[in-house]
Amino acid sequence: MSGSDLEKLEKDHGINPEDPDAAEQEEKWEEEHPDDKIDPAHPDAGVDVASDKEDPDVMHLHAENFDTTIKSPDFVLVNFYGHKSDPEYEKAAKILKDMGEKVLIAKVDTTAHSQFAQRFKIDHLPEKKWFNKGVEEDYTGEFNHQGLINWVLKKTGRTSIHVPCAELKAKTSKEKISLVYFGDINNAMYKTFENAPGHPKMTFEYFHTEAACAPEHQLHPPAIALYRDFDQSPIEWGGEGDSNEGTLVEWMNKNAIPHFFELIDDYVETIFGQQESAVYMISNEASRTGHHTPFAEAADALKGKIYFITSGTKEEGVATHLKELAGVEDSELPLIMIMTPTEFGATKYRLPIAAGSASKD
Repeated sequence: MSGSDLEKLEKDHGINPEDPDAAEQEEKWEEEHPDDKIDPAHPDAGVDVASDKEDPDVMHLHAENFDTTIKSPDFVLVNFYGHKSDPEYEKAAKILKDMGEKVLIAKVDTTAHSQFAQRFKIDHLPEKKWFNKGVEEDYTGEFNHQGLINWVLKKTGRTSIHVPCAELKAKTSKEKISLVYFGDINNAMYKTFENAPGHPKMTFEYFHTEAACAPEHQLHPPAIALYRDFDQSPIEWGGEGDSNEGTLVEWMNKNAIPHFFELIDDYVETIFGQQESAVYMISNEASRTGHHTPFAEAADALKGKIYFITSGTKEEGVATHLKELAGVEDSELPLIMIMTPTEFGATKYRLPIAAGSASKD
């Protein structure tokens, strides 16, 4: 047996060539792996497929490198395909590589290496498998490149979805409120952005896109911006670095609701949980006429300084609780009140509209 054969015996088959029964072990290995061969008639035969120049971002797997690769520290996504490759898969691979994701994107031509189709019980092509330190999992995402990217990002623990610049405006316009990062994901600001999900009081959608997209949105990368379906949008966060997750979340919470709105359950946690001061106009149907417009004008004049909130008294739920907290009777309506929730109740400044004089409770 030649030196190269001995090396192959030890490296690929896990057999010590110095063992007395090495020949018997090799014979048994061949019996157990009858299909672990390359079809000499296939175009890939004799080619160093692991360094195929046609697919610089996708690693070719075969009998000699498959098992060691899928057990690597990185996540591995493998596309099992026939003779025809997948342009969407290759496009996703390039984008993920450019993003710096610690994911190995690989593929196996099952027409040249049929043993893998049998091993993983693949009955249709193409089929994809996800490996985390050798543990196999079915791919359940979409087959277009963007679907592939976002599925991979979620599997690696990313909380944000990558959105191409050309699609960002349409994507954010469909959401009530979303946070977007523009720039290199290896930047310290991205770490701040990545740590934000799970902390805000409101439900956000999280997206990230390339730095080159920022100027189109009047931003300077790296940047974090808040998109919302009310008030000015987008607005840019002014923080920096990787130690400002708390301040980012506070900024998100503060800007996650309109400057002027009718009190609903969605906003209770932000206003009362964070003990935010607000100007309330509490009224019933009979007293509401004629006062809404000047109240709205005042809200616009003080935008960004204090919330302006309207509330009725007949509705069940949060409106009833507000009336009780304010200690308001129907005979006092309409009423304007500046109120700051506290641990034990609230500090209140009442201004009966008809009387025009203020009092502190």
